[in-house]
Amino acid sequence: MEKKVEEQSNLSQYVVRGGVIRCSLGTHTDVLNIPFSHGVLLKNQPQLNVSDCKSGTNIRCFGSCLSSDLKKDLEKDLKSDSKDDFESGLPPICTPTFSPGSKWINHQDTHLKIENEKALIQDATLQCLYAGKIAIITSGQ
Repeated sequence: MEKKVEEQSNLSQYVVRGGVIRCSLGTHTDVLNIPFSHGVLLKNQPQLNVSDCKSGTNIRCFGSCLSSDLKKDLEKDLKSDSKDDFESGLPPICTPTFSPGSKWINHQDTHLKIENEKALIQDATLQCLYAGKIAIITSGQ
């Protein structure tokens, strides 16, 4: 059975599917996704927890990546399909990459847990391995 939680205000809002995110080194925004509900709904949308930060599943792409760290990696990898684009002056396509076990960092405390993880709130940030800082622009509520 799914639970419903009460909404919060300002940057401490809980984040649900459809929240808009931005990377400091990306050219576009993205929308948070969750392929299945953790069993908690807010305004009829599944609520996310701090572990919902999987590349390709929860976070897809921020357009092009402007990271110099990525450029260095592409220069080392001669087989990269994106290298030709980078050498032609076009930045490579963003592929958010995180350390194993990475989680969103809530900057305000929340006591609500969803599947034994803290609920994700709007002030949270996440660090990409290519130096981009990912922030939540809207909660999706």
